[in-house]
Amino acid sequence: MPFTIFAAPILPGKTEMWKQAVQEITGPRISEFEDANVRMGITRHAASLQVTPSGDFVVVYIEGDDPDSVIGKYFSSDHPYDRWFAKTVLKGVHGMDVTQQPPPPTQAFVDWKQ
Repeated sequence: MPFTIFAAPILPGKTEMWKQAVQEITGPRISEFEDANVRMGITRHAASLQVTPSGDFVVVYIEGDDPDSVIGKYFSSDHPYDRWFAKTVLKGVHGMDVTQQPPPPTQAFVDWKQ
């Protein structure tokens, strides 16, 4: 199954905003999150917070039909949850913008599985 892993920098001072969004996503919006993943062909979606001296990052793992297209799908969607996610998380926390090109696909160098 295709996958992508990427690190998304958190804008300075926005780590608490990210944590609050995650609480909403995994709490009252869990069914919307699950629906979005299904609609976008995602079979696994994980996000971890990485605190570094250079700033905070969210390390994201997405597995599914076309994982490199997910960010673009959020920005182009008219679905209410997708619009909320794009505005709150992608733009509000990470500073991503619909006018920007999505990040280039990552290149996996090691992918060991038993």
